[in-house]
Formats: sequence, structure tokens, C-alpha cells
Amino acid sequence: MTRRVTEKQLEAQCTHLNTLTGSPLAPWTKGEDGRFHSNVGCFHINYDYNQPQLQRITNESGGVSNVLNYRGTKSEVSRLIYAYAEGIYHGQRNPIHESTKPTNQELAQ
Repeated sequence: MTRRVTEKQLEAQCTHLNTLTGSPLAPWTKGEDGRFHSNVGCFHINYDYNQPQLQRITNESGGVSNVLNYRGTKSEVSRLIYAYAEGIYHGQRNPIHESTKPTNQELAQ
């Protein structure tokens, strides 16, 4: 039997991503002036067209980027977010040493 993924579970994955990357947990905060301001770097789920998409706020005006370059079912997006978070986690634990990075010449071959 297939496990259904809920909006709450996707939001929990975003919270995990934000914690993992040291990003703000909420996409918007209310300032002292009473206006809402975007939190640059925050991951959040967008539900346009009734399909979830992982987005990250890229500027103070609230502009976003489609992190996974994908919009699909909750289950599909959940699996992609999991893989993305695992990549970040392993990259932080085992950073590539400068001497092991391929040079541009090696990449061009």
C-alpha cells in the first residue's frame, strides 16, 4: 500500500532543509513597520496549479527560484526534496578537498 504524502510533511521537509542550510524558517516576517518582508534563502513549498514545487527566496523583493526545476505530485516532490537534503548533508560532512576537485581542463576532456 502506498503512503500518502501530506502538505504538512512537505512543510516539515522544508523546515529540515532550512535548518540544515542555516536559512530562515519562515518565508516572510512582519517588520516593525507592519509590512511583510521576505527572508532571503528560505526554502518553501509553492502550490500554484495545485501541484507542489520547492522554491527558495532569492531577493528581498520576494523573488524565488525553482530549486528542483520540477513541479509534480506531493509524493514525487517529497522524494526529490529528500534526495536534495541528503546531498546537502553529505556535502557538509564530506567536503571535497581542493586538491581532489577536477580542473577545467580535466572537465573539458
